[in-house]
Amino acid sequence: MSPEADRHLASLMEKSQAGDEVAYKALLTEVATLARKYISRRLTATDAIDDVVQEILVSVHKAKPTYDPTRPFGPWLYAIAHFRLTDHVRQLYRNKSREVVCETTENLGQDDIDLDLLFKNDVDQLLGTLPPKQRDVIRLLKIEELSVKEVAQKMGLSESDIKVSAHRGLKSLRQQLEGENRGDV
Repeated sequence: MSPEADRHLASLMEKSQAGDEVAYKALLTEVATLARKYISRRLTATDAIDDVVQEILVSVHKAKPTYDPTRPFGPWLYAIAHFRLTDHVRQLYRNKSREVVCETTENLGQDDIDLDLLFKNDVDQLLGTLPPKQRDVIRLLKIEELSVKEVAQKMGLSESDIKVSAHRGLKSLRQQLEGENRGDV
């Protein structure tokens, strides 16, 4: 996001916080466009994109009073978008863990392709870039939603080792994603 675009959105948010309904409508319209672009690079299923964008808009609405107009708008917005996307991925993994998954889509018709499964494969590929210990820790903590204590017991490591591995792995993933997103909106 360019500095000018960031200032423009920050100004719209500040006016919205002051009760300007026209500015708020313009802000939500622009946020929806940015959110759709951000999410559509990470998800392929149109209904999932729509759902996550809607969740982002609801979160922006709920968090509106917490926005500090002296700070950049973009990082605030993309943090919200990232958390809503993470929520969606967690739900996806929970649902997929209860289903039998077909390993190949070669013989399926276009309407039969599970696009969320394709996104899951992207997540698996991204996690695959990490060292095995970091990958396993993140998968157990963030996808399977185990506690640090449970992961430590399961992996036979100390809780502090789990925390350090998670921190390093998430930092690496964040850097990869930020590198991919340079030049975004």
